[in-house]
Amino acid sequence: MLIPPLPNFSYDSAPNFDPTTQIRLLKLHRRVPFFEVSAELVSCAIEEAPTYYAISYVWSYGRQDFRTITLNGMSFKIRRNVYDILNRCSSFLGPQTIWIDTICIDQSNNDEKTFQVRAMQDIYSTAEHVLVCLGNGPEYVAQFFERRKTDPWLAARIDALQELLQHPWFRRVWVIQEAVVPRAV
Repeated sequence: MLIPPLPNFSYDSAPNFDPTTQIRLLKLHRRVPFFEVSAELVSCAIEEAPTYYAISYVWSYGRQDFRTITLNGMSFKIRRNVYDILNRCSSFLGPQTIWIDTICIDQSNNDEKTFQVRAMQDIYSTAEHVLVCLGNGPEYVAQFFERRKTDPWLAARIDALQELLQHPWFRRVWVIQEAVVPRAV
């Protein structure tokens, strides 16, 4: 007997979301080996949000293939790199609540995107932790170093950047807010 496919997730199936006053959070379920990632999308006012991790990552890198997760009991397609992030989070962190823009913001709704982008400072500053995801290390890093060997222009700029980052100013923790908060540096 074949199991019928899950219906496709629609943001309309999660009503009562007000993008001007609320955010969506993704509650990852416990990872079950050999099964796809499963999660629940919930909404709340940011000041009433439970403890969550915000995910910082690059929207697309490497392969552009897609994977499917189960979202609110329905099928939802995401890019492979986002799937890898969710897979790692659910494997290493266990059931957790996270905020990741590509899922927590309806990317097909321009009005919602406008309001949610304005709220990003609050979203990231309210998060318990921000996880920076650089992609699949070995393949990603290996490609970078291979390109550096064959591209003298890139190698010269990387060497200059490494030299700049050795300056004592970069060893101070306070430089982050000193560099990020002003309108211009």
